[in-house]
Amino acid sequence: MDSLIKKLDLNLLKLFLVLMESRSVSIAAGQLHLTQSATSHALRRLRNAFSDPLFVVTREGMIPTPRALYAHQKIQDSIDLVAQAFKLSDSFDPKSSTQTFVILGSEYFELVILPRLVSVMAETAPHCKIKVSRLQSEVPLKSLEKGDVNLMIGFKQYFRLDPGVIEYDLLSDRLVCVVGQNNTLVGSTVSLEQYLELAHVYPSPWGQDCNMEEMWLRRKKLSRNIRVTVQNYLSALRLIISSNCLLTLPERVFHRVKHIESIRLVEPPTEDYPKFVLDYRTELEDY
Repeated sequence: MDSLIKKLDLNLLKLFLVLMESRSVSIAAGQLHLTQSATSHALRRLRNAFSDPLFVVTREGMIPTPRALYAHQKIQDSIDLVAQAFKLSDSFDPKSSTQTFVILGSEYFELVILPRLVSVMAETAPHCKIKVSRLQSEVPLKSLEKGDVNLMIGFKQYFRLDPGVIEYDLLSDRLVCVVGQNNTLVGSTVSLEQYLELAHVYPSPWGQDCNMEEMWLRRKKLSRNIRVTVQNYLSALRLIISSNCLLTLPERVFHRVKHIESIRLVEPPTEDYPKFVLDYRTELEDY
């Protein structure tokens, strides 16, 4: 650490700024609630730290030296930065803030959580905005660290995070099977044998060939018949309406879309069919 920094403390810098404004040791002492003797002693420490008189006594009062004039704005800026660091989230006023919150989220987040979030914000933070960006398979650590991204909301099973990233469980959900209303191949439940025989539509936003169902099947040393792979739930729903394919969806998504699509829920084949946890993460522990 620089030797000058070791000689300074925040109170000395506060004294420097008050002296720059008042140009008087007695006035500075009153404003800082110090005795004149203590203020004079602190000024000596400042002069020693800077190796400069800083203020020269004249008939017109205390005049700052060129070194003091040069340091003034830099010290003021530093004090302002320190003050901002201590404010943290306590300074956030949702009623007046115009902040834009950048959230990395999946299609699940947009369908299940975002509508409620927007509704709540309309009441509690009416001037704030939300920007949702697509969640990728890689965790954007640098963007979280820099604050370019405020939150990342995704399926806990798919990501491994560095120790510095804080995560919280947001909700849990289960996977269910869904078919078109006119599908005559299955009733209200589907057996494991039927599940393996039927053609499946597989929503894969990242183009991956292994999701929770696939991992579940691999543990059982089984495989299913994936006929079509698409990028999102909504296009997958359109496909099962016009075919006898089976689609696996989070149950909360099904309940969000069942009123606008000709679909019905089918109970999955076994009790150990996958469940998942949705969680959210932020890089700053004291955010």
